[in-house]
Amino acid sequence: MGKAKILVVDDNEKNVELLEAILQAADFEVLKAYNGKQAIEMAETERPDLLLLDIMMPELDGFQVCEILRKDPRNAGLPVIMVTAKDKESDIVGSLERGADDYVVKPVDKKALLVKIGDMLAKANKNNLPSQLYSRKLEPQQPDKHDE
Repeated sequence: MGKAKILVVDDNEKNVELLEAILQAADFEVLKAYNGKQAIEMAETERPDLLLLDIMMPELDGFQVCEILRKDPRNAGLPVIMVTAKDKESDIVGSLERGADDYVVKPVDKKALLVKIGDMLAKANKNNLPSQLYSRKLEPQQPDKHDE
């Protein structure tokens, strides 16, 4: 298996460059998107191994991107880590409820981010992401045929 592909999504070019430098130094392949629409298109065409997603962006915010990606079964196993300046508990909970797997507050701690990325990639390989476990709990239970 080659380098893991990570899609960095942020409307602030400096934030993208910072994350790109951290990821390239750790030997990841970096893809970049600067808004939510681009992120969804690139997730479809490039099939990244992980997404680092900002919340506050024009057109589609990070919450909307997460919801759209999670509705597509092909993206069920795509780890999503929100990377944002928003640090309220409601933002963190809202992100997780919409399908994010983890949450990192800016400014980013390089070592902590790389540990979280490694953890998410390992969990994705085992179909053990928080979003996957959460969505399984939300699936409607099929009625037992014998009850009819």
